[in-house]
Amino acid sequence: MKTNLWLLFLMLVSLTACGSGNATTPTIDVSALQTLAYETALASYNQTATANAPTNTPQPTKTPIPTSTNTPEPEPLVFTGNGNAVIEVNKWKGVAIASASYTGNDNFIVRNYDSNNNELGLVFNGLYDYKGTRLLDVRDSENTARLQVNTTGEWRIEIKPLKMATFVQPPFSYQGRDDDVLIIRSSPDLINYQASDSNFIIYAYTDRGTVDLVVNDIGPVTGSGILPSDTIILEINGDGSWSIDVTAK
Repeated sequence: MKTNLWLLFLMLVSLTACGSGNATTPTIDVSALQTLAYETALASYNQTATANAPTNTPQPTKTPIPTSTNTPEPEPLVFTGNGNAVIEVNKWKGVAIASASYTGNDNFIVRNYDSNNNELGLVFNGLYDYKGTRLLDVRDSENTARLQVNTTGEWRIEIKPLKMATFVQPPFSYQGRDDDVLIIRSSPDLINYQASDSNFIIYAYTDRGTVDLVVNDIGPVTGSGILPSDTIILEINGDGSWSIDVTAK
């Protein structure tokens, strides 16, 4: 897969409030994506492919003296609380995933802001016992500095490197709940899905820098769709439980 010549574009989703029972077509805002999302996904795939490939044993050579120090991998950031809160986020630059769990009888709403208090978007919009994962800071202009949590009840939020998302190898079956992010290790073909609740949306990110709206439905629903063969990231936005089956190309 090619790793250069990216002019990447993003479709941002504006979901209706969870539990409303109504789904709308996502609002589209075209903007350059962080290439790091693709580089991380591709690097993880290439490392796996390289590790599994047979190689010839080279002749011994002298080990050169290191001239630079590798940048350490960022550590996950973990925040816990109860009710409304503003979280100061000292995050690394670039794409990440944000995972959250919430226990309560209310809406769970989290928005992210940059260092100038400009709102970047709606990260989580859950209802009742929410548990999900979303992409964070996918546009070049975004770098989260604060999170605003609006809810009642206990919650936990983790911000993690993209490589800590779930990796899957087509063909595969996967059961999930609410929102999730999957990194695809090889070429997919078709996706069959079932969703138990209202909004159900799936985006396919490709290594060409495109983002395809594969599914935009209202549950309970059963359906199928075609995935680009060079899909490397699936972002699933749902309410409640769902399952997908992805075939290989």
